[in-house]
Amino acid sequence: MEKPFIFMTIPIVIGILIAYYLKINILVLSTLILAALVYYIFNINKKNRRRLTIPIIFLLLGMILVSLNMSKSQLINKVGEELTLIGVVKDIKYKNEEEGKYIVLVEELEEKPHRIRINEKIVLKIIGDKNLDIGYRIFFTGTLKEPMTNTNPKLFNYKKSLLSDNIYTTATIKDYSIAKIEKFDLKIRDKIKIAFRNKVEDVFDNNLSKDNSSLMKGIVLGEYSYLDEDNIAMFRNLGLAHALAVSGLHVGIIASFLMLLLSRIGISRKFNFIIIFMTIWLYSFLIGFPPSVLRANIMFTLLFYSQLAAEPYDPINALLIAMFILLVINPFWIFNVGFQLSFLATFSILYITPKLNKVFYPYNNKLIYSISTILGVQIGLFPIQSYYFNKVSFIGILANLIIAPLLSLSLILGILMLVLNHILTPLTKSIGRFLNLFLSIQFTIINLLDKIPFGILKIYSPSIVEIMIYYILVLIILKVININRFNKKFNKVILYYLVAVLLINTLVMVLDNSIEVHFIDVGQGDCIFIKTSRGNFLMDTGGNVIGSFDVGKNIVLPYLQKIGINELQGVFITHFDEDHCKSLPYLIDNMNISCVLTGYEDYKSPVYKSIKQRDVPLILLKEGDIIWLDKNTKLEIISPSKDLLKTTDKANDLSLVSMLVYNNRKMLFTGDIEKDGENSILNKIDCTVDFIKVPHHGSITSSTIELLNKIKPRIGFISVGRNNFYGHPSEEVINRYESIGTLIYRTDESGLIKLYLDKDKFYIKTFIKENVDLTYILEEYGLNLIFYLVYYLVTYLFIKYYWHKEKELVLLEL
Repeated sequence: MEKPFIFMTIPIVIGILIAYYLKINILVLSTLILAALVYYIFNINKKNRRRLTIPIIFLLLGMILVSLNMSKSQLINKVGEELTLIGVVKDIKYKNEEEGKYIVLVEELEEKPHRIRINEKIVLKIIGDKNLDIGYRIFFTGTLKEPMTNTNPKLFNYKKSLLSDNIYTTATIKDYSIAKIEKFDLKIRDKIKIAFRNKVEDVFDNNLSKDNSSLMKGIVLGEYSYLDEDNIAMFRNLGLAHALAVSGLHVGIIASFLMLLLSRIGISRKFNFIIIFMTIWLYSFLIGFPPSVLRANIMFTLLFYSQLAAEPYDPINALLIAMFILLVINPFWIFNVGFQLSFLATFSILYITPKLNKVFYPYNNKLIYSISTILGVQIGLFPIQSYYFNKVSFIGILANLIIAPLLSLSLILGILMLVLNHILTPLTKSIGRFLNLFLSIQFTIINLLDKIPFGILKIYSPSIVEIMIYYILVLIILKVININRFNKKFNKVILYYLVAVLLINTLVMVLDNSIEVHFIDVGQGDCIFIKTSRGNFLMDTGGNVIGSFDVGKNIVLPYLQKIGINELQGVFITHFDEDHCKSLPYLIDNMNISCVLTGYEDYKSPVYKSIKQRDVPLILLKEGDIIWLDKNTKLEIISPSKDLLKTTDKANDLSLVSMLVYNNRKMLFTGDIEKDGENSILNKIDCTVDFIKVPHHGSITSSTIELLNKIKPRIGFISVGRNNFYGHPSEEVINRYESIGTLIYRTDESGLIKLYLDKDKFYIKTFIKENVDLTYILEEYGLNLIFYLVYYLVTYLFIKYYWHKEKELVLLEL
């Protein structure tokens, strides 16, 4: 086999993904892999059967790896219990006077009169001023939680992120829950890592300006936390994020510099390789073995071995070997963004760049090779970067051509400063002054490039199918898939077929007059996205009432960007409680919003004052107003009325109440109205409704029997936070709805909820599914799977029939 590991690595990746999303019994998997091994042994001399069995064995191996890793956690079975734990602080994510977040290695679980040995990391958040440091042993009591997955599609998945670091549980405690703190004698390996980190911080802090020091610490240690968010955003916008994370680029720079230096001073090739080998693995150890560096180190090790042993070296096979080894170590690295970008970027350099060099022939030179490499990486990473970051830089090639070499030199100078610090201190300071000036010039260039208008393209997150189509088209353009091998008439049939599909889809989109209503899960708050054929709107924006988590920054804006929404025709604010509008100023600053619409003015509200200070029209709505969202959809304003505005100052009862009317369907938006607000609209609604946004998150003070008996909603939607301390939604309120036959959907149970309205039809789709297994998939998607199977079968038969007829015509002509 030319690249044998392709038949092992790709199946293991597929197996990991299947096993993560479909829980399959490890006993069943073990039986299957045993049967596959037996089949392989009995067919060892039959080449075709043997080759077919190998991918199946490794697919099952990937599934077993996931099952084994999911079951190795001792603490996951203790979720929900109050425990007394003893552990050592291994890392500090952040800390201030109000709270801190730490990675703690739990060593013991106290269950009187015994102590159970544990060796497992958790994320521990401490509320209060506890100034812990790495190496402190703490005795604390807390309740473990399982990390949350994302509850809105395509947003950050905290659970997967922690799994990639072998962390299965988290805990949040108050500072008084820590019974004892003592200094702990760290292991020698931890002392070495801490000493290296401290040295890096001291050398750069003492010799460079604040921004330059933060950049160098981030580059050398591979941690974004040293840089401020604006600088990180600039690097990402210009396609330079790879320079901030320790990656194969860093390892390559270090290896190349050492190779050049050692060869110049006359060290033999063999010892040169040994020194480089030891250096890159020591560096990897000092910064904690990030997967991107492990990938580079494995590939360099295989390259060095092939050079010393005079064996052929296949870089793509080496890449597959590296991926195989890393996934065996930790299968959850497959979900790590750095892992994905590292492997895909390397594959692009190895596979796409040579194809581009052929395109540019005969104009090949160092500049063209550099452009080919950068362009190859940009092409390879385009859909993945679009999926995660929703931005693509038009000037990424220019930025990389200018900045990447400068940052490479900066890394070499930084390493020289670290090496020479205690040997030649004056020389270290001289290098520091030069590096400081050098980095300041780089920051100036980066700032100028970042300000180039139209340099950034905002893009939605593509689907898996769209990503696959993109890569197929890239392979066709680069002639990896050579369509010229096919008969010209056959290619015409394929072209006509694709054009027909495109025309049909375009026609469907033009004639589509459906609307969508998305209940975004923003925790304890409201945020409803309304998508129509003529524009997009928000009903409230959500916002955290307590804590530092920014709902607008971390949920609402990212979700809108993921689905391709970069402007809104209007944002309706029902009232000025923070859980309904706190995110609005952030949204105004970061996307185009045509206007803000509300039912009253609140001069005491910080958010209202903030809106008035911004350049966006604020429109006051009144009872009886009608806003046409598109030709089939209107919003009728029901409240607040003039009388209500005169008689109460309760923000909840002054909520903007409106009726969304789409063809014959009606949906009542209620904000946070309570009893008085509900009584004020009873005589203004003369019909039943199909849907209701349940008032005030299902509070006992709302959803009166009088209102429900009047409107008799068919389906109710509740926006509410998990385990909120308000007790929302009230069990009594839920019972009221159920007693009149209303079906309830809740964001705390279902995550994002989508309501699709198409003429007289509607359907509802929730993001969080319960009991996702093979049976569920067959029930939920069985008809779709059958449709696509029949569709592709008919397409295949059609092409085969045409091919056969074409051959018959050729024979007749002969």
